[in-house]
Amino acid sequence: EARALPPGVLEVIVSDNCSTDTTPEVVASAQSQGLNIRYIRNKVDIGSDANIAQCFNEAFGHYVQIMGDDDLYVKGTLSYLIDHLQKAEYGIVCLRPFGYEADPDKEYPRGGDARIETYDKVGDFLAAIGPYITFISACIINKRVQEDIDARQFCGSNLVQVQRNVYLKRYILACKRANSGGYDFFGSVRRTPRAYPRFVSPRRPHAGSNRSIRNTDAEVLPSIQPRAPAARTPRRSARDLQPLFRALRQPAPRTAICDAARTSRSTNSVAGKWARHGPLHERTMHRRIPLRPDVRASNCEQTMSHKNLEIERLRAVAVLLTILVHAPFKQLFNPYLYSSFTGVDLFFVISGFVVSQSLLATLPKNLGETPVQRLESSRQPIIAFYLRRVFRIAPSAFFYILLYWVVAYVMKATGSVALLARPADIFREGIAFAGGIYNYAMVYGGIPTNMSHYYSLSIEEHFYLLAPLLLVLCGLTSYRLAACAIGVGLVLFVARPLTAASIADLSHTRFDELLYGVIIALLVDKYRYLPVWQYHTLAGSDVSGESKLVRALRGPGTRALLKTLVGICLCALLALLPGVLNTDILGGTGQFFFSSAAFCGYALVSVALVILASLERGWILNISGLAPVLEYIGGRSYSIYLGHVLLILVYNDLYFRFYEFIPDFFKLTRTGYLIQFAMFMLLVLALAEATYRVVESPCRDFGKRVIRNFMEARA
Repeated sequence: EARALPPGVLEVIVSDNCSTDTTPEVVASAQSQGLNIRYIRNKVDIGSDANIAQCFNEAFGHYVQIMGDDDLYVKGTLSYLIDHLQKAEYGIVCLRPFGYEADPDKEYPRGGDARIETYDKVGDFLAAIGPYITFISACIINKRVQEDIDARQFCGSNLVQVQRNVYLKRYILACKRANSGGYDFFGSVRRTPRAYPRFVSPRRPHAGSNRSIRNTDAEVLPSIQPRAPAARTPRRSARDLQPLFRALRQPAPRTAICDAARTSRSTNSVAGKWARHGPLHERTMHRRIPLRPDVRASNCEQTMSHKNLEIERLRAVAVLLTILVHAPFKQLFNPYLYSSFTGVDLFFVISGFVVSQSLLATLPKNLGETPVQRLESSRQPIIAFYLRRVFRIAPSAFFYILLYWVVAYVMKATGSVALLARPADIFREGIAFAGGIYNYAMVYGGIPTNMSHYYSLSIEEHFYLLAPLLLVLCGLTSYRLAACAIGVGLVLFVARPLTAASIADLSHTRFDELLYGVIIALLVDKYRYLPVWQYHTLAGSDVSGESKLVRALRGPGTRALLKTLVGICLCALLALLPGVLNTDILGGTGQFFFSSAAFCGYALVSVALVILASLERGWILNISGLAPVLEYIGGRSYSIYLGHVLLILVYNDLYFRFYEFIPDFFKLTRTGYLIQFAMFMLLVLALAEATYRVVESPCRDFGKRVIRNFMEARA
């Protein structure tokens, strides 16, 4: 078919990347039969990316198509394609492929679609072709729209996309199934390839922006630019009522009751309410005892020193889900886990809960009648709150920004062409984060996205500005709950519908999950001691004639097992939910998993997990051997979150630059991939441990001393 074309219409280039097979003989045979082939043979293996870039640069034609050696044109379609290319000017021409096992002629799909669809918006084009934007053989690139661009500078990075694109929906390419790219070509565009995580929603008007293009490109290659979880927050006791109730259950001196009241000052009215309805009635006439400011400050520090270990385990689950989304070779896992970015949602609910609890513990009982009086009486706790936030978040965050800049400088000096190898871009991103506008600057294309996971830190920074005002100005719990409910309603029914940009990255569209955490913190002291949560109360009831099965189910071992299974199921649901919504198994379109309704589902599961963790009754992964590991990871989750993205970017750059030196065992086998993944995880943990010991922990301890000195000076 190529021989029948006029001269100068079609050029065939074979770029032989120093192969050891019979490629030279095959090319010579084709040339002897009259096929016009320009043969280029590399003296050394330059890697797949550089070889592809070489083909693109060497091509003389206006349109360039990079074809794999197992991809074929359907008979009669080459002339059809060339005729169409000569009629109009396009940026990208996507050809519809189908998969075959042995004979493409016999396996040609029935039906088909002869339509030709043209798109002027990149977002609509990506929504139409789906994962085929990552299938190199299916995309023909107009070289004239980027004449001054050297394709080699994009080696090891992402795709380059242009405006005005076309999708030829007639089946044109026959492609071998389960090829090196992992494409199966079963069914519709929505279901292939399995490893494709997500792409731009057609409902987003910003889909054609430079920032959207960069983000979409980043999400379809291993060098993924993550959306990652939010900053971690200090811990506070999840058992603040227990010392008070222990003191009330026994004849204790007044000093003991005073100490118990100091431990849970914000729950005094709750204790009085319970005193009228339980077995404590005769001993629980609550007396409000004023506390000295210095006692209040030291009590706050003591309360914050306690860790809710189940919250720590949830932190570990959240950061592991995030790593699972971003890490190289995630194809080792089930495809449903490729989109398990819901660790961010869990982190937001945890943050809202823990931060609100820590602030509520330090607020005076009597805030005052007017807003001015409330602010005046809460001045010291609010200042201490912001000091804790600064010493908790800022040191590690800016340390990693500096580390990013140093790595970028080294990569640039060593000749890297990766996007990270631009120190000026890192500097711009650091300034945007320091100014508190990182996520908005990222969404609207004002800065690059090398540190895109910092968007969640910006969201929490904005929330921290509002949380003290909400809890202080709304003096009563009922008012605070009403304010949170109004805030959630504004996010769900006003902010998200009116936001044209990505609702996942902006503060005003993600505050609802943080507010859910605030609601849990406000209600935890009310629901924690309800009998429904006390499984042993139900198990201890007398039932005549109970069977052995019933007695077994009421046993402590069975209760612990059932509670652990509930926690495991909720964690699994949180991990799998976005992956399920990202397929057409439920009749979806592949876009629903990133919608407002989907985020509400992720938040609901996260809220259930945090509620169970707040009880501290063994619901969250209370498994011998596993629990200490998760608690260790949870304690260093902030450092892990900040550092793992840097390692991913460096890893991908080194992997592509030194690809030819990597043994085939590591590159081509699942065992090799697993070894690389394990090595990557060890490096992540090592970097996090070093950061935790050198930066995070010393700065946090220093912050505690500063806060204690401040409170004593004010007293």
